[in-house]
Amino acid sequence: MGKKKNKKQRRAPPTADTPGSGGFGGLAAALQASGLSASAPEPEPEIPVLPTREAPPRRPGSEEAEAKARKAKKAAKAAKAAKGPTPPAANATGLLKGKAVVRQERKGRGGKTVTVVDGVAISRVDDLVGLARTMRKAMGTGARVEGGKIVLQGDQRKSAEAWLSKQGASVVIGN
Repeated sequence: MGKKKNKKQRRAPPTADTPGSGGFGGLAAALQASGLSASAPEPEPEIPVLPTREAPPRRPGSEEAEAKARKAKKAAKAAKAAKGPTPPAANATGLLKGKAVVRQERKGRGGKTVTVVDGVAISRVDDLVGLARTMRKAMGTGARVEGGKIVLQGDQRKSAEAWLSKQGASVVIGN
């Protein structure tokens, strides 16, 4: 292995004017003497200007078709507004009749606590998914239907009891 050179023995970095330096050598000096420079400025790249495209011509009668479509859409919206909003399941008080059992579970759910709503009042409802959706919105938690039972995320026993009793069901709190 070679020895490291100390600072005094190191060469100065070559410049463009020194011959044999890997630069222009004596060419730069010769060009400078004749009034030219060694490096020419790079020309700026030209940016091509693209022609603008005009909108395609309209088909004859297309304005009439668009007006007809707008009118039909407006009529459908007015008809829907006249019907009124469709009430979600269990929105009216007294819709649930019978006993509803509300209990807390953790088994088989990875340690997560859920509240299960089951019973005669729940099994009589035709739209169980709609009832779960309404409970989800009323209590501000996740809800789904599993095997004919409504499963609420978290410990929602007290709020579920209050909501179900408000809907007309007799509520039994399990565990």
